[in-house]
Amino acid sequence: MTTPQATLSERDETTGLVFIRRAARTPAPAGLVVLLHGVGGNETNLLPVAQSLSAAFEVLLVRGPLTLGPAQHAWFRVNFGANGPRIDEAQAEAARSTLIRFLASQQARLGVSPEHTVLAGFSQGGIMSAGVGLTAPHSLTGFGLLSGRILPEIAPLIAPREVLTRLRGFISHGNEDGVLPVSWADRAKALLGEHGVAFETHRYAANHEITPAMLADFVAWSTRTLTEVAIPLSLSDASLRLGHDGESLHLPLGTTAVITDFLRHVPPHPVELENAIQQIEDDLQPAVRRFAGHTLVTHDAWFAELASLTSSNASISREALEILFGKLAARAEGRPTSQDRLPEDAHFAARLLVLRELMHHLDFSVLRRA
Repeated sequence: MTTPQATLSERDETTGLVFIRRAARTPAPAGLVVLLHGVGGNETNLLPVAQSLSAAFEVLLVRGPLTLGPAQHAWFRVNFGANGPRIDEAQAEAARSTLIRFLASQQARLGVSPEHTVLAGFSQGGIMSAGVGLTAPHSLTGFGLLSGRILPEIAPLIAPREVLTRLRGFISHGNEDGVLPVSWADRAKALLGEHGVAFETHRYAANHEITPAMLADFVAWSTRTLTEVAIPLSLSDASLRLGHDGESLHLPLGTTAVITDFLRHVPPHPVELENAIQQIEDDLQPAVRRFAGHTLVTHDAWFAELASLTSSNASISREALEILFGKLAARAEGRPTSQDRLPEDAHFAARLLVLRELMHHLDFSVLRRA
């Protein structure tokens, strides 16, 4: 497949920012990805990233407003000292505000909504992306932090948690990064978790760079964020509901029924697990033809407990559920694994069984927090 080529540099009429546009090759773009370079770079630095993204996306590569030298630009000036990086706060704030206006300008121009917009960047560009995402979540749906950090200076401007829970974040960092140590990624992870942002984290055997593995993970995340069809899930004590209001399917697969009919011991006996799984498989058949292959999302409160047992607070993969089920099965056979951390709770066991069979038989690869 031919990769769309970038056009010549353009200038945004509202902000004056210079950018390169890699136009979508579809009549109506599926989304907008805005890419920001690091300090001392320019708008061409992330062309390999732009060329790797789906041809259904509009991609804009933006030049920082400060000129440091020939073809060298930045979003704000920064000095590195013994106590860590020190930034020009006024410049950083001006750049943040300008980027918010730039997004609005280009969304209007291209006919793309904030709900279909991702802002991401490398190093200082990632800093700006996270800053915009956390302080102006109405401007986008996701932000990418590639070998960057989150400025402590934006703390007073961070939006309320109830607004940030609809955002998605992406963190990637090299373990050997000699410019911004990987500890910055750990701090970013903690902050996003504290504020309720759904995110995923990737660490690599790499320095301050974008490796092929980093690029592949970012492209996959961007594609999921902008194009996936989300099927709402609600799993209560009484029933399982799939789909949107008016088109939903209710199944008698509540955790209470599974416990009453099958899971009479804690932990359950192996035969109880086997019988419960067989019945759940039968009960799921009406849903297979309607919902198979889409992405599953939920608002249910139990998600946080289940996700805490995996490596991500934002999503639970089918593989992660299989690992948890393996631990439950080992416990049922009287040979629990060390530090399996599974709750001693029948409702947890029932929920795990229903979700495992649901994701397997309907080919859901991941369950995300809505």
